Amino acid sequence: MLHSWSEARRPALVGVLCLGLVACGCYGKRLSAVEVRTARIEERVAEVDRMNREMTTTLDALQKLVGAEVEEARAGRAGNAQRLEEIQTLLQVLATRVDESGERYRELKDVVRYAPAPGDSAAKGAVTPRALYDAAYQDLTRGNHGLAILGFQEVLTKFPQSELADNAQYWIGECYYSLGKYDDAEREFKLVAARYPDGNKLSAAMYKLGMVYVAVKRLPEARSQFKRVIQQYPGTHEADLSQERLRSLE
Repeated sequence: MLHSWSEARRPALVGVLCLGLVACGCYGKRLSAVEVRTARIEERVAEVDRMNREMTTTLDALQKLVGAEVEEARAGRAGNAQRLEEIQTLLQVLATRVDESGERYRELKDVVRYAPAPGDSAAKGAVTPRALYDAAYQDLTRGNHGLAILGFQEVLTKFPQSELADNAQYWIGECYYSLGKYDDAEREFKLVAARYPDGNKLSAAMYKLGMVYVAVKRLPEARSQFKRVIQQYPGTHEADLSQERLRSLE
């Protein structure tokens, strides 16, 4: 009786065991995919960290080098005006390299942040923050401000944490400014400061806010805004522009 029961149930037991093995196999594949994705992301993060350290080292070297050269120039030991010109050129070259490194750093952070999972069927046609941003910027350069606004807004909607989000926010303000929609431009420039206080477009947005006030004849506010830019962002291009604007408003 016991023997006959075992014989009858044997196919079912084999089926259960097979299902168990298949399930374990699938889980193993899933775990492997996760491990691969994690390893790739960790590799990219390591590259981001390395680039960040290199950028910091470059900045430190730049500050020491230029500081020493300027001191020599002031003491009259640097030769002549040509030497000062060489120093300025070197400063610009190194600053450009640092900016390029910073841009690569920001882009790589986006790559890490939005890396698709291996095997994701939508990964092949997935849109990236950079692709959307570049398309919108191209519309801007062609004078298609309406399309550019839509494109930059799409960046903010789909990728609100992107390293390009603050830039997209800024260019929306610029588009409205170019269209003469100053109320909209004021709102968008203020959002740069509200949403991205540590972004790289903050000084530019604050300067353009002053330009909005000039355009709508709110001159006391314009003067106050330009003074704020000079105080909060000394040494920037926007601070120099604000100085010029203040002189023109006197």
